[in-house]
Amino acid sequence: PYLKKLGINAIELMPIQEFTGNDSWGYNPTFYFAPDKAYGTANDLKTLIDKCHEQGIAVLLDVVFNQADYEFPYVKMYWNNTQPSADSPFFNQQAKHPFNVFFDFNHESEATKNYVKRANNFWLQEYRVDGFRFDLAKGFTQKVTPDDSQFRLYDASRVAIWKNYADAIRKIDTDAYLILELFSEDAEEREFVNYGMMVWGNQHYDFRDMAKGESANPARLSYQVRGMTTPGVVGYMESHDEERVMYDVQQSGKTSSGYSTRDIPTALERIKANTALFISVPGPKMMWQFGEIGYDVNINFNGRTGAKPLKWNYLNDANRSKLYKAIGAMNQLKTKEAIFKTSDFDLDVAGMQKRVVLRSGNNTVMTIGNFDISSKAVTKIFPKVGKWYDFFTGASIEVTDVDLPLFLAAGEFHIFSTVPFAKPIAGLVPWTVPSSLVITGTQTESFGDVKLYPNPVQDILTIEVPENQKNVSLAIYDLSGRSYLTQVLKEQKSQVAVQQLASGVYFAHLQGNNFKKIIKFIKTTP
Repeated sequence: PYLKKLGINAIELMPIQEFTGNDSWGYNPTFYFAPDKAYGTANDLKTLIDKCHEQGIAVLLDVVFNQADYEFPYVKMYWNNTQPSADSPFFNQQAKHPFNVFFDFNHESEATKNYVKRANNFWLQEYRVDGFRFDLAKGFTQKVTPDDSQFRLYDASRVAIWKNYADAIRKIDTDAYLILELFSEDAEEREFVNYGMMVWGNQHYDFRDMAKGESANPARLSYQVRGMTTPGVVGYMESHDEERVMYDVQQSGKTSSGYSTRDIPTALERIKANTALFISVPGPKMMWQFGEIGYDVNINFNGRTGAKPLKWNYLNDANRSKLYKAIGAMNQLKTKEAIFKTSDFDLDVAGMQKRVVLRSGNNTVMTIGNFDISSKAVTKIFPKVGKWYDFFTGASIEVTDVDLPLFLAAGEFHIFSTVPFAKPIAGLVPWTVPSSLVITGTQTESFGDVKLYPNPVQDILTIEVPENQKNVSLAIYDLSGRSYLTQVLKEQKSQVAVQQLASGVYFAHLQGNNFKKIIKFIKTTP
């Protein structure tokens, strides 16, 4: 139920096939037809799978057929002093690639192929698992490569091996999920995706930098950026192989006057912003356990592969509980709303202010986030004029001019849509609409009690504010959101010198007690 509320529809178990010792990640297998003794009995696992299926949650196994440990009987049966013997029908004497740890399977051998197929069939039929994630799928080759620059290149023999395994699995279960931890060049990954498989898409370092306030470009989260026509990239922000985002942010996140990504409440808000952008890009997504509560234990605690402490008490913390609920709401949005499966989408994610736009039917969704450590004015953000709805608050705003800027605080994000979604429970994010995002104004000179003239202007801009307003702050931005002038207007009627501005379109952002106004004006030269 905890995972169901989180919006999870599939669980991928790290390797549970029998391995050496009792405390392991499982990438050192010794027997492929039984769950490891450390986790319980065969019936315990079957009960877990049945319970998941009752909740509509698929169960995938992470399986390791690129290598086996010494205790695997087929390693020991064909052994020569310190390595597999030359007559082994299963293993190479020397690994063919640079990433091997234990003993390297020969997947061009018929004996290996038959064994792998029998093992896969066993788990599909006996345990009713829904598919597999294959570890180090790039290693299923007999081509010798000295480094990854060669290892990752298109390998026709590897492609043939994997298509053969996929065909065998499809004979047992036509709907089984097949995920390859491949990390090969795009041409090879596209061929596997076109054949009905999926590939892992590691965007960890980009999302880690985004949370820390560093520059990042997570564009390869998109299957289309990789040249694919099918959403076959399983994107992820964290996995077992990388440092926790929350831990890294607390250790080395950026800070500025009055704002620090290292503060836990702030870091948790930035994880929400990460997740909003992450889930908005169409295609399957994977979460690493407890990322939804901001798990922040160092990956090397108790040794890299050692057991880590459970942190269920984090759910008693109001900020972490909100993170869990906010991520659950976004996951439910992604899995239930058809627009998040659209093929008509755009990404603008290279800068510090990142945006994803989805289109389907009469609905348009725009996710926008400011991943800088200071407030920013962001222009040309809304794809079109009209009414937009903010997902987390349910508030609506009327966009009358797509050139008008949005003023986003550091870490602020929004999921807007032109057709409203069901509103989640209140209070999951600190951002409000329209108080933090005021979209007002036309090209006229008067805005209620606020006046700006002449417009166009050459040298001196006159600004009148309501009589009861004092010390109104003024900021002038160009169309790209760059700030050119900031000052405090101490009088009800003030004159502002703008002759230093180049010709073009600008925005005057005025903020006083209980009011904000954005007025577009044009600067000309004599």
